[in-house]
Amino acid sequence: MKWRSCLFLLCLAGCEMLGTKSETPGELRIAFSGDYNEFTRSVAEIPDTSEFIISITDSKGKVHYHGKYGDCPESVELSPDTYRIKAVSAEFEKPAFSKPQYGDEQYVVVPEGGVADVSLLCRQLNSGVRLSISKDFLTE
Repeated sequence: MKWRSCLFLLCLAGCEMLGTKSETPGELRIAFSGDYNEFTRSVAEIPDTSEFIISITDSKGKVHYHGKYGDCPESVELSPDTYRIKAVSAEFEKPAFSKPQYGDEQYVVVPEGGVADVSLLCRQLNSGVRLSISKDFLTE
């Protein structure tokens, strides 16, 4: 009788080691909040959110999506994990003093077989001051 129990446990453990233990993928849905009062009051025109760059990264650093929000599917099927969702209106390789950058970054847990909804708020992310110092200033 003991050998049957051992055989059953070995089979069960062997199946899990072979990867037959299945996780039901979860679903991630991303949207922008309709409340645009979060923008700075000096902005005359609200950026087009369909042009924002969306990045979905898992807890191990693997990027699952990087592209325009307008091209992103309404629902992204993902393995259960914690994901970083980042949205920016523009990506900069060097400072752009006259161009504001808007966006948001949030972390969300996608549950097994469940749905995680993310509502992004647009805020200005960058700011800076550009100083030009003349030679006269340095001598005085």
